[in-house]
Order: sequence, then C-alpha cells, then structure tokens
Amino acid sequence: MSFMVPLAVGFYPILAAARAIAGAEQNRSLDVILSQPVPRWHLPVATFAAFTIGLLEMVLLFALITWASAVAFGVDLDLGDMLAGSLNLLPLSLIYGALALIVSAVVRQPSLVTGIAGGALVLGYLTDAVGKIAADVDWMADITPFRFYGSAIENGLDAADVGVLLAGAVLFCVISIPVFARKDIRA
Repeated sequence: MSFMVPLAVGFYPILAAARAIAGAEQNRSLDVILSQPVPRWHLPVATFAAFTIGLLEMVLLFALITWASAVAFGVDLDLGDMLAGSLNLLPLSLIYGALALIVSAVVRQPSLVTGIAGGALVLGYLTDAVGKIAADVDWMADITPFRFYGSAIENGLDAADVGVLLAGAVLFCVISIPVFARKDIRA
C-alpha cells in the first residue's frame, strides 16, 4: 500500500484528465464538446467528478480482491483495515489528477500532460522516500502530498490528512476552471 500502489493508482486520474481536455483537443473533438449548450466550466468539473467515481470504484475493487486473496491464503487481514488503506489512495490520487486538469487546460498534447503531472507524482513519491530514509534531508518528506498519505491500513484513516488532500484536490479543480475558460481551442 505504500510502495507501488500509490504510483499505479495515481496515474489513473492523470490519464483521465489528460484525455478529457488535451486529448479531446488533439483529436479535434473539443470544439464539438464545447459547442453543446452547457457552460465551459462543466468540462473540468465533470472530468474531476468522473475520475473521482472511477477511482473510488477502483480502490474499492482493489480492497475487496486483496482481502479475498488474503483470506483464501489464510492471511489474517481485516476487511475494515484493507478498506481504510485502499480509500486512503483516493485523496492522494485526486491531488495529481486535479493537477493534470490544470496542465491539460494549458497544454495541447495529452502525452505532455501525462508527463508533467506524472512527473510530479513520481517526484513527490521519490522526495518523500528520500526524506524518510536520509536524516540529513528529512525535511523533504514534509514538502509533498505524500506527507499526508500515511499508513491507513495500520493506523486507520487520519481525517485531518485526508481533509488536507481533498481540499488540495478541490482547490486544483477550482483553479482549472478559469484556466480552461481562457483556453483558445485549436480548430
């Protein structure tokens, strides 16, 4: 839950955000989407809502499959602990997905969006890891969203940390609205 899963799960909302705006512009369908009689701010908000729901489904399915596998092999794993650990992936992943929304509202290539937001995810992960293992640079663990990730499977969900990450994700989503509103669409 703390090694590769946050990286793997974190890329889902990044890819969804990259495809929704920059991907739609690259395949020349964004102008058609925006010609519908709905306000422009609906696209980033709907994209955020869609990848949040998809992410929730993904982490719940992951929790159930992992728990069922543990039970099948005789490992004592509490379903509640597994759900807490899996749900803890949601706010961390949403931060990077919402960051990808901002980037997608600026750049035109989904691969570049994925590279920038995915690079931020990997850099945050590595910065947190280095800060936790090297005493000289332990401050590094405090400057990334991973600082608020914790170990919910062992300690339960920390409401304050989850709140900080969710607030950051919502803030990034809100920031993406005016950025996207000023975007010129390539026809």
